[in-house]
Amino acid sequence: MKTFGVMLLSALSVSFAMGKSLPKDIQSVLTVLDKTEYSTVVELADALGDSSVEQTIFTLSFLAETLCYYAEKHPQAKPQMLAGISRIIELVLKGTITPFRVLEQPGLWNEYNLYLTHLNIILGKYLGMTDHCEYHLLNSRICDYLAEKIVTHPYMNIKSYPNHPELWPADNAATLYSLYLYDVNFGTNISAQPIRAWLDYMDQDGLDETTGLHLSELTGMHEYSQYARGCAMSMTVKYMADFAPKQAKELWKGYKKQFKKNYVLGCGFLEYPKGVRLSWDSDSGPILSNGLGAAATGLALMASKNIGDGYTYFQLRNAMGLMDLGVWLSRDEKTKAVMSSILARSIQLNARYR
Repeated sequence: MKTFGVMLLSALSVSFAMGKSLPKDIQSVLTVLDKTEYSTVVELADALGDSSVEQTIFTLSFLAETLCYYAEKHPQAKPQMLAGISRIIELVLKGTITPFRVLEQPGLWNEYNLYLTHLNIILGKYLGMTDHCEYHLLNSRICDYLAEKIVTHPYMNIKSYPNHPELWPADNAATLYSLYLYDVNFGTNISAQPIRAWLDYMDQDGLDETTGLHLSELTGMHEYSQYARGCAMSMTVKYMADFAPKQAKELWKGYKKQFKKNYVLGCGFLEYPKGVRLSWDSDSGPILSNGLGAAATGLALMASKNIGDGYTYFQLRNAMGLMDLGVWLSRDEKTKAVMSSILARSIQLNARYR
């Protein structure tokens, strides 16, 4: 395979010859991806402005989708976008970033399912744009592994990390989306059984009785487990909009009814159901005094765009502008770091170019 630098230079020459220039935000993504060799995952997370390995994987997954969306709307930029996604794959597969010594052996994967899910999404976006089959076998093996894990689990949900027994449905929605991408790319049907099993379980046993929405966690081991959460619902709808659009629209309708707060031309989403007051964590991001959650509101940008809710997306874009101003004026450095990280920006870009 060509090195990323050669591919990028080739792509840039094509763009120059056609007299086209990339938007500044897309060009900045390519620049960040290309400018440094990262020897450890900590260095990569620091460069991206993320606080954890998990956030870095999310960031790279959202950016890969963004570049794919841009290429779909601007075919002349496809070589550049492919080069960018190729670079993302290199970063995710790099030995110091991957939790595996030998990625090609599923027997050693040890249920690092969140990592595998977002690697699978990135591979799916790449293979949907190119005839190169370099990553097809790996993509196929990950799909087989994740699909079997879901359909053989009594809750039809799999854990995200080997040392954490929690079962987060939102992470599993991303897993199912990664299987769905494989089917779209290769005309297979590997996602059908896991999707049906997951939807049936969530409808029958995975609902918060008070709101009728998905529980945020299924083992009950946390105080928040008994509730639906905004960050989880926004993420779930983002992915379900593709692999289960009918159910996603119903979920979105109920979610908006109980979690959305309108403010003239803006809006935000609560992190917890009305009347529930719990502390913010790494999943929710900062929670304002009125209960609005940073992650719930930010991720709803992608959910609203994917589900086709143009007015809510318009409101959220307005709200994001006010939040950016608030971050600029804020004296809380932790809040500034969360809201201005590349993860936060990748969410906005993902929604903008969908």
